[in-house]
Amino acid sequence: MRILLTTLLVLGSMILSPAQESQDKTPMPGAPAETSAVKVQKTESKSALISDDKGIGPIKNIKLGPVDSTMAAEGNTLFQKYCVTCHELDKKKLGPPLRDVTDRRLPEFIMNMILNTDQMQKKDPEVKKMIDQYQVYMSVLVLNEKQARELLEYLRMAKKRESER
Repeated sequence: MRILLTTLLVLGSMILSPAQESQDKTPMPGAPAETSAVKVQKTESKSALISDDKGIGPIKNIKLGPVDSTMAAEGNTLFQKYCVTCHELDKKKLGPPLRDVTDRRLPEFIMNMILNTDQMQKKDPEVKKMIDQYQVYMSVLVLNEKQARELLEYLRMAKKRESER
């Protein structure tokens, strides 16, 4: 249970750290493009720091297309099972809200955080900052690449729905 809570917390903490908006780059069914150094992107009332940090893990490049609603639905199921203990979309819980995590982190980073949680927490400087801030580690999820992608699609869908409001 503690591992699950910690995993969800760190995943949610990604929202507080730099990320990149979705762009087209390289393969993997539906992810972003290569990113340059650090940029500042203006969002509604605040600016979000966008970084080229893809994290540490198996996901090197993703090419994103339109949100896959079937994958997003599966991702919602996974989110309800693994993430809601520590995260909500719009409110801080044990971990930060996750609705706009895709604005702050690259898709590769998000998937690597899900798939390679332990190494990300030990070695990635941004994840270490989140651990210092939240004083908790993310639980290691035992998910495969397809499930990590489904969670990513769910988070992309959640962000898209917010922008439609």
